[in-house]
Amino acid sequence: MAWGFKVKPALQAMATSNMNCTANQFKRGRPTGYTDTHRNIPVSYHWHSTVPRNSFAADYQLGGMYTFRVNVGGHPGTANLRRVFNYILEGDNLMRHASEETEEPYTSELVIEYDDQSANTPQG
Repeated sequence: MAWGFKVKPALQAMATSNMNCTANQFKRGRPTGYTDTHRNIPVSYHWHSTVPRNSFAADYQLGGMYTFRVNVGGHPGTANLRRVFNYILEGDNLMRHASEETEEPYTSELVIEYDDQSANTPQG
């Protein structure tokens, strides 16, 4: 299964560094061994890959973590962007399905850890 992800322009505008990215796949909640890692790439990069050997009718999760430096209103910090995509392959179709936690097939969460320790800010 081919996939791709790009950080939205508003978040790219806050970035002050390149990013490190790691993706992992899970099948029925267990790691499959698939990983894709990129270090020190531009925040504008369209990160993409292909996950091999997906089985039909199995619940999968594709998760990714993106880490990069930001400056928000004069406050420097580190952004940690996490995303999860839940899917099932049915015949020739890719079926998105909701996770038990969110009831959505795709979720993302942004947490900024400010250098001045003011707060961790979930930006969902």
